Amino acid sequence: QAQDWSKYRNFNNSNDNLVNNSRYAGGIEFVPDMNSIDNYFLRAIYRAGFSYATTQYLVGNAPVNEIGINFGVSLPVSRTSLVNLAVQAGNRGNNTDLAIKENYLRISLGFTYNDKWFIRRRID
Repeated sequence: QAQDWSKYRNFNNSNDNLVNNSRYAGGIEFVPDMNSIDNYFLRAIYRAGFSYATTQYLVGNAPVNEIGINFGVSLPVSRTSLVNLAVQAGNRGNNTDLAIKENYLRISLGFTYNDKWFIRRRID
């Protein structure tokens, strides 16, 4: 992913010292046995990933970079619906070149509800 911030202008026609940014991310998803009947955790979906980004901000003429790792699991609650849990940890900036450093931990909880919305009647 890339964004062009060089053309950004605020109401004072200033760029606010923003630069172009980019983000690289990758990951993997694994389901041990989707059709398992006797083991619930074999039907769960496991995920892991990473990301690296150069942000659009400059602090002291140095870019603020961000790196993070993600882990997640989707637990089935019915044949098609899921409860999604995810944890992301990372940091932004560094103390050697910049006056900014941020470590973060993000925890997410989500629900995926799938159902048959339109069923064609066989008898009218």
